[in-house]
Amino acid sequence: MSDLPSWLQLLIYVCFVILPAIIMLAGCGMLARVWRFRQACETVTGTVVEIITHRHFGSGRAETLYYQPSFEFSAPDGRTLRALAASCGVNMQYPIGSTREILVNFNAPKEVQLDGCRSGIITGAACVLIGGAILALGLYFVISW
Repeated sequence: MSDLPSWLQLLIYVCFVILPAIIMLAGCGMLARVWRFRQACETVTGTVVEIITHRHFGSGRAETLYYQPSFEFSAPDGRTLRALAASCGVNMQYPIGSTREILVNFNAPKEVQLDGCRSGIITGAACVLIGGAILALGLYFVISW
Protein backbone atom coordinates (compact mmCIF):
# COMPACT_ATOMS: atom_id res chain seq x y z
CA MET A 1 0.00 0.00 0.00
CA SER A 2 3.05 2.22 0.30
CA ASP A 3 3.09 2.70 -3.49
CA LEU A 4 -0.31 4.47 -3.35
CA PRO A 5 -0.46 8.24 -2.91
CA SER A 6 -1.13 9.29 0.69
CA TRP A 7 -4.45 10.94 -0.21
CA LEU A 8 -5.68 7.65 -1.71
CA GLN A 9 -4.55 5.71 1.37
CA LEU A 10 -6.48 8.15 3.56
CA LEU A 11 -9.56 7.83 1.34
CA ILE A 12 -9.41 4.03 1.58
CA TYR A 13 -9.09 4.18 5.38
CA VAL A 14 -12.02 6.58 5.67
CA CYS A 15 -14.33 4.75 3.23
CA PHE A 16 -13.53 1.17 4.19
CA VAL A 17 -12.56 1.36 7.87
CA ILE A 18 -13.77 4.50 9.65
CA LEU A 19 -17.20 4.98 8.03
CA PRO A 20 -18.19 1.29 8.25
CA ALA A 21 -17.11 1.27 11.92
CA ILE A 22 -19.33 4.32 12.56
CA ILE A 23 -22.25 2.66 10.72
CA MET A 24 -21.77 -0.52 12.72
CA LEU A 25 -21.66 1.39 16.03
CA ALA A 26 -24.80 3.33 15.05
CA GLY A 27 -26.56 0.01 14.38
CA CYS A 28 -25.47 -1.28 17.79
CA GLY A 29 -26.87 1.91 19.34
CA MET A 30 -30.21 1.41 17.56
CA LEU A 31 -30.44 -2.18 18.72
CA ALA A 32 -29.58 -1.15 22.30
CA ARG A 33 -32.31 1.55 22.28
CA VAL A 34 -34.89 -0.93 20.98
CA TRP A 35 -33.85 -3.48 23.61
CA ARG A 36 -34.03 -0.92 26.45
CA PHE A 37 -37.46 0.25 25.25
CA ARG A 38 -38.81 -3.28 25.03
CA GLN A 39 -37.51 -4.04 28.55
CA ALA A 40 -39.27 -0.97 29.99
CA CYS A 41 -42.57 -1.21 28.12
CA GLU A 42 -45.84 -3.04 28.56
CA THR A 43 -48.22 -4.30 25.92
CA VAL A 44 -51.69 -2.77 26.12
CA THR A 45 -54.64 -2.42 23.79
CA GLY A 46 -54.93 1.06 22.32
CA THR A 47 -57.84 2.59 20.45
CA VAL A 48 -57.15 4.71 17.38
CA VAL A 49 -58.63 8.14 18.08
CA GLU A 50 -56.97 10.20 15.35
CA ILE A 51 -54.91 9.78 12.20
CA ILE A 52 -52.39 12.52 11.45
CA THR A 53 -51.53 12.81 7.78
CA HIS A 54 -48.05 13.93 6.74
CA ARG A 55 -47.43 15.01 3.15
CA HIS A 56 -44.05 14.42 1.53
CA PHE A 57 -43.12 15.69 -1.91
CA GLY A 58 -40.51 13.53 -3.56
CA SER A 59 -38.67 13.82 -6.81
CA GLY A 60 -40.79 15.16 -9.62
CA ARG A 61 -43.08 16.76 -7.04
CA ALA A 62 -44.92 13.45 -6.53
CA GLU A 63 -46.86 13.54 -3.28
CA THR A 64 -46.72 10.67 -0.81
CA LEU A 65 -49.01 10.54 2.21
CA TYR A 66 -47.78 9.09 5.49
CA TYR A 67 -50.18 8.27 8.30
CA GLN A 68 -49.42 8.44 12.03
CA PRO A 69 -52.10 7.09 14.36
CA SER A 70 -52.85 8.54 17.79
CA PHE A 71 -53.95 6.04 20.42
CA GLU A 72 -55.91 6.22 23.66
CA PHE A 73 -55.19 3.59 26.28
CA SER A 74 -55.56 2.98 30.00
CA ALA A 75 -52.66 3.43 32.42
CA PRO A 76 -52.25 0.96 35.30
CA ASP A 77 -53.65 3.60 37.69
CA GLY A 78 -56.85 3.87 35.61
CA ARG A 79 -56.12 7.17 33.84
CA THR A 80 -56.82 7.39 30.13
CA LEU A 81 -53.72 8.45 28.19
CA ARG A 82 -53.23 9.52 24.59
CA ALA A 83 -50.02 9.15 22.57
CA LEU A 84 -48.81 9.15 18.98
CA ALA A 85 -47.26 6.13 17.35
CA ALA A 86 -43.47 6.53 17.19
CA SER A 87 -43.47 5.79 13.48
CA CYS A 88 -45.67 6.56 10.55
CA GLY A 89 -46.09 4.85 7.21
CA VAL A 90 -48.03 4.75 4.01
CA ASN A 91 -50.03 1.72 5.20
CA MET A 92 -50.84 2.90 8.73
CA GLN A 93 -54.25 4.38 8.03
CA TYR A 94 -56.23 2.45 10.62
CA PRO A 95 -59.94 3.17 11.03
CA ILE A 96 -60.74 5.48 13.93
CA GLY A 97 -62.17 3.37 16.73
CA SER A 98 -60.19 0.27 15.80
CA THR A 99 -57.94 -1.32 18.41
CA ARG A 100 -54.31 -2.40 18.15
CA GLU A 101 -51.78 -3.90 20.52
CA ILE A 102 -49.26 -1.18 21.38
CA LEU A 103 -46.08 -1.04 23.44
CA VAL A 104 -46.01 1.70 26.09
CA ASN A 105 -43.35 2.80 28.55
CA PHE A 106 -45.54 4.21 31.34
CA ASN A 107 -42.57 6.19 32.67
CA ALA A 108 -42.62 8.21 29.40
CA PRO A 109 -46.00 7.55 27.71
CA LYS A 110 -45.85 10.36 25.13
CA GLU A 111 -44.95 7.95 22.33
CA VAL A 112 -46.00 4.35 21.72
CA GLN A 113 -44.94 1.69 19.28
CA LEU A 114 -47.13 -0.76 17.48
CA ASP A 115 -46.62 -4.29 18.74
CA GLY A 116 -44.97 -6.21 15.95
CA CYS A 117 -43.23 -3.16 14.47
CA ARG A 118 -39.69 -4.33 13.80
CA SER A 119 -38.31 -1.37 11.84
CA GLY A 120 -35.76 -0.42 14.53
CA ILE A 121 -34.53 -3.99 14.82
CA ILE A 122 -34.27 -4.43 11.06
CA THR A 123 -32.49 -1.10 10.53
CA GLY A 124 -30.07 -1.68 13.42
CA ALA A 125 -29.27 -5.23 12.34
CA ALA A 126 -28.73 -4.11 8.73
CA CYS A 127 -26.31 -1.39 9.88
CA VAL A 128 -24.38 -3.88 12.01
CA LEU A 129 -24.22 -6.50 9.24
CA ILE A 130 -23.43 -4.19 6.33
CA GLY A 131 -21.04 -2.00 8.32
CA GLY A 132 -19.33 -5.09 9.74
CA ALA A 133 -18.95 -6.72 6.33
CA ILE A 134 -17.46 -3.60 4.75
CA LEU A 135 -15.22 -3.06 7.79
CA ALA A 136 -13.96 -6.65 7.60
CA LEU A 137 -13.28 -6.28 3.88
CA GLY A 138 -11.55 -2.95 4.43
CA LEU A 139 -9.37 -4.30 7.22
CA TYR A 140 -8.46 -7.30 5.09
CA PHE A 141 -7.29 -5.08 2.24
CA VAL A 142 -5.51 -2.59 4.51
CA ILE A 143 -3.66 -5.35 6.38
CA SER A 144 -2.80 -7.30 3.21
CA TRP A 145 -1.22 -4.27 1.53
